[in-house]
Amino acid sequence: MVKSLGELFGDYAQKPELDSKLKETRIRQAWPTIAGEYIAKYTTYLRLRDDSLLVEINDSTLRHELFLHKEEVLKKVNAFLGEQLVHQIQIR
Repeated sequence: MVKSLGELFGDYAQKPELDSKLKETRIRQAWPTIAGEYIAKYTTYLRLRDDSLLVEINDSTLRHELFLHKEEVLKKVNAFLGEQLVHQIQIR
């Protein structure tokens, strides 16, 4: 059976490890929109691990600000992805 390039890529993208990396990349690219330009500027680490989004911010005031709005950011991330993938945000 001959498959189109789109079908092959779709099959390949369904692998769990690749799917997770693609979603992480999408979050990273949209992070300025999700968290705001200013917080994104000070974000030094952003990883998706299992059901957690790990965020490292190198400014204590902004880290606290993100902590206060963690639930709102969590909703924005999941809305952006179109699924309830991230269940918690760990801020460092």
